[in-house]
Amino acid sequence: ISAFRLATEIDPNFADAHSAYAISLMHSSTVVSLTQVPPEQWLEEVDRALAAALAADPDNARAHAGRALYFTRHDTDLEASRMHGERAVELAPNSAASRYARSTAAIVRGDYAEARREMRQARLLDPLNIILARVQSQQHLITGYPDDALAFFEECLRTGCEGRTWSHFNLLEHALFVGD
Repeated sequence: ISAFRLATEIDPNFADAHSAYAISLMHSSTVVSLTQVPPEQWLEEVDRALAAALAADPDNARAHAGRALYFTRHDTDLEASRMHGERAVELAPNSAASRYARSTAAIVRGDYAEARREMRQARLLDPLNIILARVQSQQHLITGYPDDALAFFEECLRTGCEGRTWSHFNLLEHALFVGD
């Protein structure tokens, strides 16, 4: 996060740096020690960085992917989220991040078929990305494929792919979801 922030200070027109900074902040939540942004300013900072990225380059796929995530998670605007997710994929069809953002926008809208299709494509583009694997498994829960989710969660616990705490949390989430 510090490196991305520094890159934006060195080159205020570096759209990818603004996008990466915003997305990193978004995924780090309001943990001040990680983000170095006070919680009450966190969303404003994410929004500001994404706006700066799009001002520097209106066709920046990462910025559009970031906007899709932002509008699904924080400033709920499902149409804006859909539009930015589609634009990200249009600009960078072979980007796992673009596909992930489009999948996230689709699942929040309740379009589970598109969400599954886009997440499957994201995983094909970045098969070693454990975060995408976890998110795909969480989507399996939501979209009616709990056995697929359980297989990943159990494998992750066995291999330690995300550490024991995350693995146990995911298994608990599965158990709650299926009523166990």
